[in-house]
Amino acid sequence: MSDSRQLVLVFGMHRSGTSLLTKLLVDFGYETGNEVLQAADDNPEGFWENSAVVELNDRFLQQIGSCWNDPHPLSDDAFTGEIGVKFAKQAEKLVASEFTETKLAVIKDPRMCRVFPLWQAALEKHFEEIKCIHMMRHFYEVSESLRKRNGYSHYFSNLQWIQHVLFSEIHSRPYPRLNLTFSNLLETPEVTIQKLADFLGGQALDKAGAVGKSINPSLRHNKVPASDQLPVHPASQCALELWNHWSDVPETWKSADFETDRHLKCYSELTRMIPSELRGAVADLAQPFWSQISTLKEALSKIEDPRLVASEKKLESAMKFAEKLKSNTEKLENELRGIKKGFSWKFTKPLRWIEKTICKK
Repeated sequence: MSDSRQLVLVFGMHRSGTSLLTKLLVDFGYETGNEVLQAADDNPEGFWENSAVVELNDRFLQQIGSCWNDPHPLSDDAFTGEIGVKFAKQAEKLVASEFTETKLAVIKDPRMCRVFPLWQAALEKHFEEIKCIHMMRHFYEVSESLRKRNGYSHYFSNLQWIQHVLFSEIHSRPYPRLNLTFSNLLETPEVTIQKLADFLGGQALDKAGAVGKSINPSLRHNKVPASDQLPVHPASQCALELWNHWSDVPETWKSADFETDRHLKCYSELTRMIPSELRGAVADLAQPFWSQISTLKEALSKIEDPRLVASEKKLESAMKFAEKLKSNTEKLENELRGIKKGFSWKFTKPLRWIEKTICKK
């Protein structure tokens, strides 16, 4: 096996099985860094995300007026401007501190599908070999999972899914990459694990059999209905075409195998339909209703009826409330970051660790 440092980047939309894939990579011997996010009710098997990486990505998105669930694309200026340059330097320091002596590393954060240019130089400087694994899950299953967890509409979640798929494909082009699906991983684990081991090479080839036995098929809670029963909205057709196209892409592929430009055009047209008031909205409560709000506003503008004046005022009031909710959320997030940077928070870290691990009932 080569002595060069190897990094595996796990790309995929939220709720797509990226956590399960990363856990398997850890079983193969890959390291996630110094501190990993704790498991939660919505992900009892663990997220397997480096908490420092996630925190930096969230701060960067907040600084440029976006957030983890913003369906809008990020402009090139976001990475080349003053904010992008500042965070790229922070990313370089973080990579050096989190993966100082790491020979085999894995980084998984769905935000990477959008913000990878922020990290690219730092990762290429630190690791001699970078490989990418795309974890794909049908857009319906993803949107159903987000509907149950966050209350998002299928329309909104499909836009996020399209965005993550397209930009992860674009950002991963310089590197060897493997295409896996969540369904195949659960339904044919041994075959899929062997394909993963063949892609990784090295010690993974000797561990494939043992690692494959750890997969729990019950992790799949949502199933795809028949095509004629899928929710119908402007983003569904684009998502379906993208899913069908991706399904025909080879497991290891080159850029020529993927018609990105056509799908990007569709995605751009869809994002132009989103009300500007909800660009980068942080508050989860505002998100499920953006498409309904857009439809109502369009309908009100075409109907001249005095009885609708009161409804229009209520609608505008709701939009103002959403904006206020966003502002208050951002203030609370800033206060929380200030607390975590303080001496008392750092000083009591060992006590919190004891409470979570030793004192946990």
